[in-house]
Amino acid sequence: MKNLSICLTLLLFIIGVPAFGQAQIDLDKEQLAREHLFQARKMMDFGKYFDALEQCETARELSPEAKTQGEALLAQAALLSIFLDAPEAALGVYREILAKYPQSAETGLFRQGLLLLELGRVAEAEAGLLSYKEKYPAGDFLTQTETLLGEIKKMPTRTAASPGALPPVAPLESSPQVRVCLCLTDGEAVIRGTQATPIQASGLDSKDSFKIKAAGGQLFVNGLPAKEKKLSFQSDSPLGINCGIKRKQVRGRLVAGLEDGKLLIVNLVDLEDYLLSAVTSDANSSWPLDTLKAQAVIARTYALYQQLHRQDWTYDLVDEEGEQIYSGTSREHPKGRQAVKETKGTIISYQGRPILAVRTSNSGGYTADSGEVFGLPKPYLVAQPDPESLKGKMARWQRKMTPAQIEVALAAKGLKVTGLKDVQPAVKGTCGRVIKMGLVSANGPATYRTRTILSSALNLPEILIDIEHRNNQFIFSGHGLGHGVGYSQWGGAALGETMNYEAILKFYYPGTALTKMW
Repeated sequence: MKNLSICLTLLLFIIGVPAFGQAQIDLDKEQLAREHLFQARKMMDFGKYFDALEQCETARELSPEAKTQGEALLAQAALLSIFLDAPEAALGVYREILAKYPQSAETGLFRQGLLLLELGRVAEAEAGLLSYKEKYPAGDFLTQTETLLGEIKKMPTRTAASPGALPPVAPLESSPQVRVCLCLTDGEAVIRGTQATPIQASGLDSKDSFKIKAAGGQLFVNGLPAKEKKLSFQSDSPLGINCGIKRKQVRGRLVAGLEDGKLLIVNLVDLEDYLLSAVTSDANSSWPLDTLKAQAVIARTYALYQQLHRQDWTYDLVDEEGEQIYSGTSREHPKGRQAVKETKGTIISYQGRPILAVRTSNSGGYTADSGEVFGLPKPYLVAQPDPESLKGKMARWQRKMTPAQIEVALAAKGLKVTGLKDVQPAVKGTCGRVIKMGLVSANGPATYRTRTILSSALNLPEILIDIEHRNNQFIFSGHGLGHGVGYSQWGGAALGETMNYEAILKFYYPGTALTKMW
């Protein structure tokens, strides 16, 4: 069966209004929890699934409302099953919802049955859907449940499949096209030709430039209503696009359409051509060639992973807000082109599937475990010493703040703390990262997630930190920049001086294989 559609996922991120009549502190926490659910939705849009997962967990921990906690769990289950290749973990979340959150149980029971059916565990799915029908005879998902039960009855066999790994991804005959979101705006965009070559547009005369705007559910081109809902633009040279403050030139075609009433412009580009920009948009062209080769394989793996998990979406990648930057032809470099060419079609795989190739700017000397930082362990994203990263930028840093400055910074993020007395690690990871931090104030003791709440508020570059309280100041002495999980870019830059790209990737993603996909 087809993956859960994006419209189902969107339902999990609806933002509500906290109930009245609670104590002010609970109202503040509920409002902050809803903000983190909103942030999770944005992170999902950008393809930052681990970050979205952590935002959901933050919302669940903050909220005093069982309803919001249940919504956060439903969102986590959707992320795990649809985007993070973790269906068994998603089923565990659904079991928790059914056991502890009656307000979310109806949705949880239906989605659990749907996921089991997608996994081929037909007998379990049928039992769950029959249970839904019995418990919720007038439920919101009754029609869908009856349809699915009807489909199950037509199946030749209805035995339960054993839990196991997801199926491997087959190699492709050639490099696929990827869809990169360049523009999503209420305003207008200009598509222009470069090198004095005209633009061919579907259903329109060739011109040097086109001004496009969305209004009233329709596209307008150069001030006139377009006859089509989608317009395609191409040229023999790279196309230029102006959207807000964004100015760039890209290879491939541009397609303009509507997304929730806004103007959406997507770049359809061959994946290998996309990498010509992506590699040196994210990495320094002065780094060793093997470092750039490692970056090329990581970027290719990440793009293919996103494409496989966003088939129901209108785009696979975003150009600037996600894990991977795509600046267009202006950031292409001969060394980056060589790195792409010499690794053509190669990805990082685990059990026959592309990995979620996350990376960090600088690990600070020790990579992080994805389970500790984000709440989802992956066998290839583990904590281990990474001394070469200590040679790079932001390997060491320090921040000093008074209690009053911390209170102001937290208040700006929606967390009201008065009379701050102490800040200390509450939960530490394997390598010393402070996963949760304890605050002691006039409000009493409280524990919060470091990355999503305190680091964001206090502008701490990493959570690999030591904390001192001296002379009415809190001194945060840290290592690294980013989340610490996966490939360290500055570590890879140092390793590239003495190691080939295959060895670099094996180090940062242990247990994986390099696979030729085309």
